[in-house]
Amino acid sequence: MVALGAWGENYREGSATAKEVVGEAEKAAARVERLQPSDPSLKKTKTLVTGVFSEYGRAMEAKAKKRDAGPHMYRAYGLANFAHDVLVDAASGSRTASFFEPAVPPEVRALLRLARDARRRQP
Repeated sequence: MVALGAWGENYREGSATAKEVVGEAEKAAARVERLQPSDPSLKKTKTLVTGVFSEYGRAMEAKAKKRDAGPHMYRAYGLANFAHDVLVDAASGSRTASFFEPAVPPEVRALLRLARDARRRQP
């Protein structure tokens, strides 16, 4: 997620093309799709995060074609919010063993850390 955000920033600054950002979004979606988490909340989140990356890529494609990227970004943010909710509402309410599985890409670890930290801030 962090790397894709950096690519988006590079696009806004003009140092990356829309095609490059779309490619990175597709690679991120493919990495997440290959995961085989054992934790039920991570299984649900996997599908949602794959959708986030796919919708972000579609938004960049639309923007590059001078079309409205808004609906795709709206769906991407909605899916990200759902993923966050799944992780925060996990039955245990705490970090799972799956959180540190070596196959979990850094982007997904960052998302999990955000969810864990948000849960800690709740009263």
